[in-house]
Amino acid sequence: MFSFRSLTNKLVLFLFFSLLLVAGLELYPDYGISFDEFFELQTGLVSLKYLVELFAPQLLTQHEWLKNVPPLETYVDADHGVTVLLPFAILKAVLGIHTWQETFLLRHLLTFLIFYVGVFFFYLLARERFRDPKVALLGCLILVLSPRIFAEAFYNSKDIPFLSFMIMGAYTLIRFMKAPSFKTAFFHAITCALAIDTRIMGVILPFITAVLVLIAIFRSKSSLRTYVLYFGVYLLLLAPIMVALWPYLWEDPIDRFILVFRNMQRFRWYETVFYMGHAVLATNLPWHYIPVWLIITTPLVYSILFFIGLGFILNRVFSSDGAITQNIFQFDLACILFLFIPIAAVILLNSVVYDGWRHLYFIYFAFLLISLVGLENLWQLTTKLTLYQQYGRIFLVTLVGISLIHSLWFMVRNHPHQNVYFSFLKGKAVEQNFERDYWGLSYRQGLEFILQQDSSAVIKYNCANPPGLLNTFILPERHRQRFKLVPLSEATYFLTEYRWHPGTYPYPNEIYTIQVNDFKILSIFKLR
Repeated sequence: MFSFRSLTNKLVLFLFFSLLLVAGLELYPDYGISFDEFFELQTGLVSLKYLVELFAPQLLTQHEWLKNVPPLETYVDADHGVTVLLPFAILKAVLGIHTWQETFLLRHLLTFLIFYVGVFFFYLLARERFRDPKVALLGCLILVLSPRIFAEAFYNSKDIPFLSFMIMGAYTLIRFMKAPSFKTAFFHAITCALAIDTRIMGVILPFITAVLVLIAIFRSKSSLRTYVLYFGVYLLLLAPIMVALWPYLWEDPIDRFILVFRNMQRFRWYETVFYMGHAVLATNLPWHYIPVWLIITTPLVYSILFFIGLGFILNRVFSSDGAITQNIFQFDLACILFLFIPIAAVILLNSVVYDGWRHLYFIYFAFLLISLVGLENLWQLTTKLTLYQQYGRIFLVTLVGISLIHSLWFMVRNHPHQNVYFSFLKGKAVEQNFERDYWGLSYRQGLEFILQQDSSAVIKYNCANPPGLLNTFILPERHRQRFKLVPLSEATYFLTEYRWHPGTYPYPNEIYTIQVNDFKILSIFKLR
């Protein structure tokens, strides 16, 4: 039977994802190179070399560049997941991409496409919970209009793909819990393996699956046999798929997996982070580090809705609301577990995290789903109003609408520096208390400014941190060759993104700055 409403929903959905894809294809060339991208490129190539040595050693003589890649056995970051990094290395080799600029532009494009798929699965996940395509699509819009997440969807090839795979894992988990079968167990095992092989923290997926299965059995003992059978199938599928997709585990799956898990608990990074106006060792962070970073970098309305949604969920759980269905109970409980277990683990284990809360970006989908619960319940409350029902709904629509427009305006106005978004802080409050462009992406725009101003055949410069050099590699080769990194005493220009140096510099001739919300994220000083 024809349904005009159904057709409209499909057209709006198609339009949204079409516009998102077009935006991504248009914007991906604009971002710089971060601290991590060379390391991640190397990690993928190391695993590729391992595969070549194992299955096609004759290719080593045909591809000379592979000889300079370190072996997997001695590589310092061999324990890093390669779900995304290895396929990219393979694609780079198959396509015959050799220039640095093409290499990193391809990485940025593929990273965005993985995020794009993640947004679609977020739509499916939200639709499972709210049974309303409009609410699900609004959730996707909120996810995309989260400035930091959107920016990092182009260059953060670990944390953002991990977020996407966790969304997929949560979706297949909900499908499995609704209808345990070989099919749902199989797809859940695949998504869990992809997540674990990206970041070891993905082990939270099978853990939460086990918790939900136990609770489902407790609440309905008649399902005992079905859940036990297919949960066993899921575990039997998960282990071999996980190992198969991660070459590092092949030679000694159990011991190496345990080693990776231990390394996650105390990652080998011993630098400081700038937090609350102090340089704090990443090995000794205060308990509130993650919660504070999450709140100050998430649009304020999303956070307000989250706390409202959390209140409604906890009230229903502890009041044993008989009106709540099994599916909604499982879904909301899963969101609570996905959000709070990782935060609690970081706090209790005193884990090493840095660069804001990017290592926990994967909890953001649960945060937003709880925010949607808050919005849904506020909307339902307005139906209980008689005289003021219309005004209540107008207020809600206006509040959310203004928040979305504000986020979009910030993203457009400050492109491509959405990664330094703060929800309610600006100016000195940011400069004096928190890291700014810790990725070092803004160096690209600084280098491009110098190219426009200086026609010298050789441009001598110095920079505060490695991305000042790394970002030359996303420039066309003829421009990259003009830059020469020299000691400060010989440099014509000095560039800084203020990481590990939040204060001012003693150089009087500041010729260029990039500012976002009245705080600097890059300065260029002409020294001579």
